[in-house]
Order: sequence, then C-alpha cells, then structure tokens
Amino acid sequence: TSRKLVLHERTLELGCEGQTWYDWIRTGTLKDVLTSQNRPNTYSKKILLYPIPESEIDITKGKLEQNDDY
Repeated sequence: TSRKLVLHERTLELGCEGQTWYDWIRTGTLKDVLTSQNRPNTYSKKILLYPIPESEIDITKGKLEQNDDY
C-alpha cells in the first residue's frame, strides 16, 4: 500500500535521526519491528506511553489513573 511505501521512504531518509521510532509507535508496528530485529523482549506497553505526573493525578483526586507499568 502507499502507506507502507511512505513509511519505508521515511525509514530510509530519517533512519539515523531517531524519527522512525515514533512512526512505529504511531502506526502500531513497533512490536513487529522489534521482533523482526530479533529483539522481541525489549517490547512492553511501558515504552508506548509516558508516566502521568503525580501532580495531575492529585489534581483530579484520583479520577486520572497512572499508565500501566509506572
């Protein structure tokens, strides 16, 4: 598909600049990429999200919950 072609071009052009990591997260292909690079054990849901600051959780009086694995 054209989306795969665009992502491939971005990988070729921006591969050494660290931009493809965010493409893989955004497109949901990070797990497949790490598996194809023989690094499946480095994948976890924790690397997809940042932790929510404790101050934000306090402001919402616990309605906002921390992301998994944090």
